[in-house]
Amino acid sequence: MIPKGSNAIKKLFQLIRKKENDEVRLLIERKPALVGCIAKQPPKMGADVNMHESHGASCAWRLCRTAADTLAQYHWDEEYVCDTAVMTPEWEHDLGRIFLLLKRCGVDFSEQEIQVYKTKPNHPLIPFLELIDAD
Repeated sequence: MIPKGSNAIKKLFQLIRKKENDEVRLLIERKPALVGCIAKQPPKMGADVNMHESHGASCAWRLCRTAADTLAQYHWDEEYVCDTAVMTPEWEHDLGRIFLLLKRCGVDFSEQEIQVYKTKPNHPLIPFLELIDAD
């Protein structure tokens, strides 16, 4: 494991910015642990992915709330969707990848606040919660 703040990490990103691909390859061959710094999956650095932030929200809850704010507006009392948001296929794909990545990193989506969304079959988050349930 490469320590956080390592000179090797700094050098790696400098080489990437300069597009010196041969030097990047050589550096990674000498220090294979650097692959985690540029992989599509975050490196395991010992962080508790289910820890609650200072406002009491977990990573899963914060993701669901933020995603819900960017999706079509859902009216809880009348249980209908007011489609004011533009959901492009690219945004839908990227959001799905974020949900899956966090689940694969160990984020727990089973907390009660998130399960409430599943009681509303028309909620715009349902496809993403079903995606992580199927994974």
